[in-house]
Amino acid sequence: MPDPGQAHQHAKALTNNTRDVFIPNQELNFTEAKAACVSLGAHLAVPRSAEENQCVLTMAAGVNIWIGLSEHSEDGLFVAEDGGEPVTLGSPFWSTGEPNSALSADNCVQIWSASQAWDDTYCSAQMAFVCQLPAWYKPECH
Repeated sequence: MPDPGQAHQHAKALTNNTRDVFIPNQELNFTEAKAACVSLGAHLAVPRSAEENQCVLTMAAGVNIWIGLSEHSEDGLFVAEDGGEPVTLGSPFWSTGEPNSALSADNCVQIWSASQAWDDTYCSAQMAFVCQLPAWYKPECH
């Protein structure tokens, strides 16, 4: 199993009070980004609180960025890569008018830099992404 402590070596990292998140220095499509996080002992981040969402926004620093949500079959129900509860249309982090599933390929979620909010978009788009270490991982120091 990969050592989550090694993940920070090639990434911009930030620790909030709940979980460590980091942005690897590359742009990938959603599937590739998901695999890259797993290879580092992490998963695509799923902000579950206003604090976690702000943490990811701070790290994104004005670029579009993948987070760990994707729509599989039921419109409006986004599966979370952290294994937690799916995210619905009622989440306060969606951009105005989103998710819109304007095209059937709009099945993955980014934080859109223009609105600093969530947006469903093509999974094939290449962009930065944010990984999140498992809740059990507790680094010795920060």
